Amino acid sequence: MADPTGPLLRDQRVDDGLDRLGGIVAVQPVEIDPVEPEALQALAEVAIELRGRHAQRVVACAVVELAALGRDDEARAFPLREPAPEHALAGAPRARGNPVAVGMCGVEEVAAERHVAVEDLLGRLAGHAGPEMVGAETELAHREIGLAEDPSLHRRLHAISPEWRQVRPLLAAKRPTHAGRLSWSPPRVALSARSDSGGEPMELVISYDMRAPGFGAPARELYAAALDQVEWADALGFDIVGLGEHHASPDGYNPSPLVLASAMGARTRRIRLRTSVLLAPLYDPIKLAEDAAVTQLATGGRLILGLGGGYRPAEFEMFGQRLDERWRAIGETIELLRSAWTGEPFTWKGRRCRVTPRPDPPPPILLGGGSAAAARRAARIADGWFPPLEPKLWKPYREECLALGKPDPGEYPRQGPIFLWISEEPEKDWERLLPHALHQLRSYSEWTVEAYGRPMGPYAKDMTAETVRKSAAYQVLTPEQTLALAEKLGSHSVFYLNPLLAGIDPAFARRMLDLYERKVHPHLERWRG
Repeated sequence: MADPTGPLLRDQRVDDGLDRLGGIVAVQPVEIDPVEPEALQALAEVAIELRGRHAQRVVACAVVELAALGRDDEARAFPLREPAPEHALAGAPRARGNPVAVGMCGVEEVAAERHVAVEDLLGRLAGHAGPEMVGAETELAHREIGLAEDPSLHRRLHAISPEWRQVRPLLAAKRPTHAGRLSWSPPRVALSARSDSGGEPMELVISYDMRAPGFGAPARELYAAALDQVEWADALGFDIVGLGEHHASPDGYNPSPLVLASAMGARTRRIRLRTSVLLAPLYDPIKLAEDAAVTQLATGGRLILGLGGGYRPAEFEMFGQRLDERWRAIGETIELLRSAWTGEPFTWKGRRCRVTPRPDPPPPILLGGGSAAAARRAARIADGWFPPLEPKLWKPYREECLALGKPDPGEYPRQGPIFLWISEEPEKDWERLLPHALHQLRSYSEWTVEAYGRPMGPYAKDMTAETVRKSAAYQVLTPEQTLALAEKLGSHSVFYLNPLLAGIDPAFARRMLDLYERKVHPHLERWRG
């Protein structure tokens, strides 16, 4: 993302004040009535900016329970380099009765500490009056440290700079521990929510296939960018990151969605991690049960295990499996997963087995497929269906759910384009994006020919630059056009971003996501509840 700090803290008094204070500076929040998210966000940005220009000092970001903001369901932490030494936590302030831990950044030995209260800083940034100063050194800090006004304080921490996007966030805080570290309670994940209007909200999904064709960005850059981007998406409130799976692909299509999901889970706090889809017939079911359990635990219960049967003969040959037995294998795998995730011993093909650790809770299982039979199968044996782009297949899925006495899944959610790019110059960007879109389409076309003898589904038509540009599935739109699309989708819909499609340059993608954040995302809340 573009560096949004702009004029924030560019006042020379900040540097002069720190030079006069010397030693170590720990920025701490204090009680403010009312506590506002903008004030806490401003505090974090202050700390990050100071840390960036005073690398040899300690400038701490606050970790505050969101109960201080009137939200009891979760906790938030801002990125820190290292936990605070124990003595630095002594006397840490409280925000409206909630504990605040102070983390220290990048100093091994503490020669001196100077705790700079930030009442006045927050007062200037959030429009509050500064409370009474405490102590001569604090008074000095308030006299010497000033702030330039900045209208961009709503910017997310994860968009501050490349350096800070690489810092591993501390995921959430409950209280300072005796060792100065922060304890963490993983978030519980619900599969759906309701918007204020009573209907299902618009769902925001960011997807990655990790293809790295020769004309695109190198795989190493793409994986690093994907981790940064999903951290950004998590901070912005995206609901799901989708990760596909294929093998022996010349462009390096991601073969290990659970590994990547775990890495993304370590960089995020709330976003759900969905395999879209994992090719279950290629796995040893017991090892899959173990790997999925660990991923679920490591990500705080955010895994959604989407399974599919696969269709490419080359993949089944590579793993020594039979393509014509894939649906039987999927049924057996789902049966085993449910038994394995109880944590109790069970018998599998005459063998005594026990899978530990037990996932808490077991991840929901979605079943993919592109036929009415697959949709009905999902209703029978899975927790949900991973729907293809053809809404007509939702009907047999819903009918089967109702016939089995399962909850009504409702109407088919309206789907946005599988590839959407937001641009101030759509014509110019289309020329740059077309090779990536065509690469994806042509590779899928080749795979369906390999499997079925002819192109199938959306890959069956002649794919030229012109036909792709006219396709509703691939769109490059201005922010205004994107909002018109969102208006058409409304609630109970899915809005997709696929920013690294087939090796798109991460810097190019970063500019697009920055534009989305500034000119699109704030306006989607009306459909998100």
